[in-house]
Amino acid sequence: MSFEPRFTISHRITAELTRIERARGFLEAAALSADWIRSMAAEALVLDAQPTSHIEGTQLAFDESERLLAGEAVPGADPDDVRELLNYRDAFEYDSGWLDGDEPITERLVREIHRCLVEGVRGGSAGPGEHRRIRNCVVNSATGAIAYTPPPAYDVQAATPSCDKLRHQLRRAVTSSCDTVPRPDRLLQAHRPT
Repeated sequence: MSFEPRFTISHRITAELTRIERARGFLEAAALSADWIRSMAAEALVLDAQPTSHIEGTQLAFDESERLLAGEAVPGADPDDVRELLNYRDAFEYDSGWLDGDEPITERLVREIHRCLVEGVRGGSAGPGEHRRIRNCVVNSATGAIAYTPPPAYDVQAATPSCDKLRHQLRRAVTSSCDTVPRPDRLLQAHRPT
């Protein structure tokens, strides 16, 4: 004996099936959205980390940086360049974790981010988490021309209390103008380098 169901699809059944399909579509879109956010965060990281570490002297190409940040090995990459790039990732993750909380921006936070960035690179002379003690500048690697000269080392520590006050004011202004402080990795509006 075979089973032969007998039913009529009424308006009510059609409406309920439509509600189920909408809920299913929403759930599928939500999962896609989480994947999209992860993808955009990864892209924001490489778009930020590669040129920033390049300023510090690394020779990693964009695609090499992308692969390293995705956890892949890049044969022939300078180990110091790799460490510098991965330090940037660690600092980015530390900073993103802080942004998810309600802690104020402090000198301690800035120094911890600095520690993440320079730990184990530049021969240990960068003084992880410390104020710099020497004059430095940003040099155009192609021309050798000085592109930017920051304030002298002795001015940095003296200016820190003013910077803390400014950072607190900026944080309050941003927080009061929107419900949450937007995460930089979710504000990606840059074109991928070619």
